[in-house]
Amino acid sequence: MKLNMIAATLSLLIVAGPALAAETTKNGVTVYDPWARATPRGAQVGSAYMVIRTAPDAQDRLVGAYGDVARTVELHSYTRDGGVMRMAQVPGITIGPGELAPLVPGGYHIMLSNLTQPLRDGDRFKLTLVFERVGEMIVDVEVAAVAATTPRGGYTVPGFVGAPGIGPGILGIKGSY
Repeated sequence: MKLNMIAATLSLLIVAGPALAAETTKNGVTVYDPWARATPRGAQVGSAYMVIRTAPDAQDRLVGAYGDVARTVELHSYTRDGGVMRMAQVPGITIGPGELAPLVPGGYHIMLSNLTQPLRDGDRFKLTLVFERVGEMIVDVEVAAVAATTPRGGYTVPGFVGAPGIGPGILGIKGSY
């Protein structure tokens, strides 16, 4: 009886494991845990987040993104200016060899403007990331609750410790943005 229960539990973990760790890899660039916050009724803007890592022998630059969920998709950053947080569009995010580029709340993110549909908790949508070297990479973005600060289940990036509202510079992660 116990052996059957253990076998059933292990089978469930094997099947569920890939669903918990969302990652997409192409030519030395891996995107972990793409997610977005649900939008309140009537909202026309949203944000998508993820962590991007390059292999030790790879480097690249995220230069854009697009998807059917929004008419305008831009790379943005938050910066502190005299105690005030300001958001601005950035031309790209460079990820050096073996580095992380966290796109997290309070830091770099993908701005989704003029939404074509509401972002609802539990929904998913495709987003195409555009890199200089790797080219296009399609990721599956999961929508979390309106007040979420991390993807559902937390970040699965090896060695990454994310915290709500903390941008990449504070985390001490190398990379030019």
